[in-house]
Amino acid sequence: MTEIKLPTGESFYYGYDEHGQLTESVLPTGDRWQFHYDEQGNLTALTNPLGHKEEYQYGLHGELRQRLLPDGRQWHYAYDEQQRLAAVMTPDGQTTGLQLDELGRLRQLTDALKQQTHYRYSDDHASLNGSLTEVELPDGTTQQLTYDSERRVVAVTDGEGRTTRYTYGAFDLLTQVTRPDGTILCFGYDRLTRLNSVTASTGETYRYERDAAGQIIRETDFTGRTITYQYDKLGRRIQSQYPDGQQLRWHYSTAGSLIKQESWQPEDGKLVLKATTTYEYNKRYQLVKATNADAVVEYEYDKTTGLPICERINGREITRKWDSLTGRPVSESVDGNTLHFGYNLSGSLNHFQLNQHAPLTFQHDALGREAVRESANGFILASRYTATGLLAHQSAGQATQFFRETLAQNDPHFPPQATAVNRSWQYDRAHNVRVIDDSRWGQTRYRYNTNDQILHTLFEGARPHEERFSYDANGNLSQHLPTDARGAVAQINQLQKAGRVVQQGDVRYRYDDNGRLVEKTEQRNGFRPQIWRYRWDTQNQLTHCETPDGSRWHYRYDVFGRRIRKLKVHDGKLTAANLQLWLAGKPDLAPRADTIMGQDYLWSGDQLIEETPIYADGTLAEGQRIRWLYEPGSLTPSARFEKCKLHYIVSDHQGTPREMLNEEGQLIWAQRLRTWGQVDRFQVIASNDADYHVNCNLRFMGQYEDEESGLYYNRFRYYSPETGQYICPDPIGLLGGFNPYGYVHNPANFIDPLGLQPKHRGRIQAQGSKLEESFAWAQDTPITAKDALAGLDDLEASLNKKDRALRKAEFNKARKFIQNAEKGGGVDAQVSKTFLVKGTAHERVDIEVTTGKAFVSDSDASQGRNCK
Repeated sequence: MTEIKLPTGESFYYGYDEHGQLTESVLPTGDRWQFHYDEQGNLTALTNPLGHKEEYQYGLHGELRQRLLPDGRQWHYAYDEQQRLAAVMTPDGQTTGLQLDELGRLRQLTDALKQQTHYRYSDDHASLNGSLTEVELPDGTTQQLTYDSERRVVAVTDGEGRTTRYTYGAFDLLTQVTRPDGTILCFGYDRLTRLNSVTASTGETYRYERDAAGQIIRETDFTGRTITYQYDKLGRRIQSQYPDGQQLRWHYSTAGSLIKQESWQPEDGKLVLKATTTYEYNKRYQLVKATNADAVVEYEYDKTTGLPICERINGREITRKWDSLTGRPVSESVDGNTLHFGYNLSGSLNHFQLNQHAPLTFQHDALGREAVRESANGFILASRYTATGLLAHQSAGQATQFFRETLAQNDPHFPPQATAVNRSWQYDRAHNVRVIDDSRWGQTRYRYNTNDQILHTLFEGARPHEERFSYDANGNLSQHLPTDARGAVAQINQLQKAGRVVQQGDVRYRYDDNGRLVEKTEQRNGFRPQIWRYRWDTQNQLTHCETPDGSRWHYRYDVFGRRIRKLKVHDGKLTAANLQLWLAGKPDLAPRADTIMGQDYLWSGDQLIEETPIYADGTLAEGQRIRWLYEPGSLTPSARFEKCKLHYIVSDHQGTPREMLNEEGQLIWAQRLRTWGQVDRFQVIASNDADYHVNCNLRFMGQYEDEESGLYYNRFRYYSPETGQYICPDPIGLLGGFNPYGYVHNPANFIDPLGLQPKHRGRIQAQGSKLEESFAWAQDTPITAKDALAGLDDLEASLNKKDRALRKAEFNKARKFIQNAEKGGGVDAQVSKTFLVKGTAHERVDIEVTTGKAFVSDSDASQGRNCK
């Protein structure tokens, strides 16, 4: 194949050498990739369109020995006497060792800290692809797997001895999962072995109906809510219809790019167009403009690298600079404030600086984990970890001489003690948090049921209290028993119907046909009902909230579902006051021009980077603007900047902001949350400036508290900490978990920063009659082609010489597939591509994209626009 011609008339061109090996690939844009080989046919160099070359060196037996990156960093590989991979050395000199048994199976992995993980296999499956039965982690805990006679996993046992069991039917299809407590999930399939039902322990069923091509055309959730889908001839979804008749429609260009989305609503018996979103692209098929009624989002790209250098939201610009060799961001600027980044040889962040403030520098251990971050002005934060990589201790405050001395001793039994924050964690053998010991708040203790759900949380300290919980057969929270410091116990029963809360104590919840909360009524004896009302748009975005005092709030979003503004459009308290004035014959009051009526938000990808108060006259209170500063790729800010004051954030093991300290290491603010995220206690420490007080609305990672509603904005949904659930179903359905309204099953150990679960999943496999090795991903953003190719290289390098040589051509075909996918903007699930070795029945390389999108360019991934 030398040319692929697109419907647009543009072409991809391919060149080959006399041996049939790909030597050149040319994109429709003219970008050229070049491939170089040695006499044995090994790929020795890959040159990208910028002229940057990645080189590979091999040993006498064709084994990869060295990988030289364009920026000069080198990876080295060592092999045992049988030419099997035995060690990998990173560019910063850290080595990971692999020990294989006589069948080529991994027996022992030794990391750069000399910590060992052991793998054991079934004696009944003694082959190269033998069944793994036990993993012993560096802390001595074990995880066990049990198989049936057909080598299917039938049980998985964690370190606490809790076992989850799996049952299979015909064609090896999973039909039942039995949780450790004995509750069961059942799975049904159609005649073509495609999943068509999931039945919960209490009998409710989630159903799928498919067309002849296997595409889902009807989806009915546990509550009975049904959504129907339509597709065009190319398999692209062109319409979704919801139970109340609302529709979303999509239109595509001849090149396959999404160019328009329409929202339709039924009115007086007919559908009416309510909103339109449009998308525009450049010649490289990169998104340059996305427009809806509330926002215009624009992108500019570097003409050489193709990386985004400017994101413009309603005229506000976020500009970025990149390292052209590594593709890493080196700076981000907003309104003249510039955040600079630097990296070490392993690619970890080692420099973080805002404007002319003293830089924050980072030190890492041999495994690349952050060990210390500090400012020359005095702030310091030290972190230590368990043998399995879990956070074990944090110390933060002023970099005193005593702190540095204890830090240098590196005694695991006596961590350094800081002036502001000292926090340690203890875990059970299933790696659930058991105890958090905090020098400020005292101890927090957790007790779990057999499904790893929290039964009891004990908060000790100056004001001790506790919380107890019960769950139904589906794992939904059914009872909450809080006990205050005086020992008074409240019993709050939470009635669930098909996985969503309909009543909690004296509070009732009502949902619309689309499953979204529209009314919350709190009825207490002797008091008038307190009512909250909610309104939604066709994209299931909360647009209005009315509070019990009559105030009405309006929420606005950009094309990507990022909330860009909230505004109080009606002040109920002011209206009530004016009524009394009218009865007294006095003139009405008007809101003061400097009254804060809302907030304006600015985003960089999925990072909320600014919040600015809005005055009653609609102008922005720029003097009160707060900027949140992030490390690249993080969803928890590392610092807060307001009125030229820089405060560093200390986050816990889940990324929840717990403290803020100034540049000198003095504590300014602290918070502790209850089990399901409600604020338990705040502490604001007085500063030298009497007119300046720090506030922070950030809760669990990715959550922002709205005081007016008590809800937490969670990127794609709103979370209710009082019920421990979202107030609308998960837009990705069961991919986000078996309860579409559920947050996480264990809030002390898990998070959901986007209001979703990882939606981009897939794997690349090398398979055969005696081989099954794979590289898999599960993440919130699409895997880039660069990362997929790196994973493919590592997968190939991990095979023995025979298996690697047998699949040489197939690995190259897989590389070509990924590269072509990147040129076309990536691929959408579901994709299953097999490259079969000629003359064999089973030897192959497989690429599977099971959910979401894959193999996008770095520029597409960096914008975060594919996350929804």
